Amino acid sequence: MLPFPSRMFRWAAIFGGLVLTPLYFTPLPELGGEVLLGFVGLALVSQGVFWVIGGDPLKYRALMPLAVAEKLVFGVPALALFAQGYPTASPVAGFAAVDLALGLGFLLAWRRTPVGSERCGAIGTQGHNFWRPCRRNDGSTVQILAGCRHSLWHLRCSDGGI
Repeated sequence: MLPFPSRMFRWAAIFGGLVLTPLYFTPLPELGGEVLLGFVGLALVSQGVFWVIGGDPLKYRALMPLAVAEKLVFGVPALALFAQGYPTASPVAGFAAVDLALGLGFLLAWRRTPVGSERCGAIGTQGHNFWRPCRRNDGSTVQILAGCRHSLWHLRCSDGGI
């Protein structure tokens, strides 16, 4: 398992769960309480997705850019409103800054996770857990996921290697 991506997503999920859960117990505003509850509920679901991604970053690499977007859709507008003098509470601006930092961490985790590993979707199962060299038609050599039927070079290299 990849330590940085796994830790990044798992710690973000724990932090998000700890910060968001108490919002269910705050007094609801007179108008728009359902919006607040919907926001909190959807944000908690996102924490569950982060936990799953952290469990197998190779398999769920394709979800990482969506996790970055999830952090940006709150962080950027909240900080922009705060910067323009909109009456936003200071803690909201602080949490928006934390979301942007987590978004950056998610982006770095995505960049550190090997490309192509999510295509097979079976890392660690069915014998799809090792890379091997494979010669292309042009003579160059690439590393492919052994046994992955989604590899571009699978048919040429299905005999066991170069």
